[in-house]
Amino acid sequence: MLELEIFEDFSHNEQEFKAWKLVDSPTCLAHLSNEYRTLRTACKTPINHVNVEGIGVVNTAQIKSYLESKTIPFRQEGPLDIIRSDMGETLAYILLEQNYNTQIGYKGVQSRELIQFTGRGIDVVGVENNGILTLLLGETKVSNQDRNPPDVVDRNRDSISKTLTEHIKNHQKTSRKIWDVIRKCEDPAIKDLLSAAAIYWDEKKWSFLRIICCGILVRPVNKYSSTDFGLLKGNPDLISPAKVRFLIVCVHDDLDNFVSEFYRMVMEKEGIS
Repeated sequence: MLELEIFEDFSHNEQEFKAWKLVDSPTCLAHLSNEYRTLRTACKTPINHVNVEGIGVVNTAQIKSYLESKTIPFRQEGPLDIIRSDMGETLAYILLEQNYNTQIGYKGVQSRELIQFTGRGIDVVGVENNGILTLLLGETKVSNQDRNPPDVVDRNRDSISKTLTEHIKNHQKTSRKIWDVIRKCEDPAIKDLLSAAAIYWDEKKWSFLRIICCGILVRPVNKYSSTDFGLLKGNPDLISPAKVRFLIVCVHDDLDNFVSEFYRMVMEKEGIS
């Protein structure tokens, strides 16, 4: 379980703006790294031993070791650090599933086309069913920038606020992305809920479907400010008829060290080299 606590809450009128922080970083890192490793090495069918001519029987443990060494990305530090991005997205999955009972149809971290590059779709497409069917469209960013809010919130072309606004304004493009997630979804129950949500989306039946546009920002606690929620905090109607759920997750003061320790734990768990 990922231990988090809310330390600031600016929610109002069904618009949610909350700042969370990790309660115990070592425990959280262990849980986070284990979940990431599981996602990156999971197979669609069981692993069996294989009799390879000229080599002999390769047992399941050996095959698993091959998988782990080849399917977890190498870390290349910098603005395109895939490990930092994957850490943020994995944290988002756990936070939403654990604290909001979000059912996520497809996790890009697990099944994206290329190992070393992030996917191009919506970071999180999920459903919640708490009285009314809810479709969640989520975008995740990780930032170590001193600026408040950091550029990934509003300023960049692919910022959280611009991307979430685009999901609502470009109805047909978003519909195609939702249906593509449904195509890839392997859980029949989640697929059924997502299909119903997608049909309501296509028909614009908002009395039957609640939409949440969710931004998740991972940030060092010493750089956090209440202004980090950015434009949507004062202008949630920009993404109407959707409601905003903006969650900031604060890690300990040094984000680079946090990501480095996360990666070390991922790679060392099974002796990956």
